[in-house]
Amino acid sequence: MVGDAPYLFDMGGGFVPYRRDVAYFDAQLVTLASLRASLEFTQGSWGMLARRGHFPIGLDDVRRIASAMRVKDTTGSSRSVRPLRSCTADAPG
Repeated sequence: MVGDAPYLFDMGGGFVPYRRDVAYFDAQLVTLASLRASLEFTQGSWGMLARRGHFPIGLDDVRRIASAMRVKDTTGSSRSVRPLRSCTADAPG
């Protein structure tokens, strides 16, 4: 995520959702099926979890996925790939 907070964006027709700017890393395509056995969030009945659209993924899972996708931080920072808070959690009520 880029920036500190979500912001309102007028999409037209009275639709004004909150947005967050996103910067993407170069990555390789990886199927969830190839990682399923090693991810915590896919244990049990995770299909219902996925139907919600947004759900938390633990840091260990984020790192496993990033590693499998060969993600490299190209921002020049010393930070590693990490999950961020939900946009909806940041949005004013």
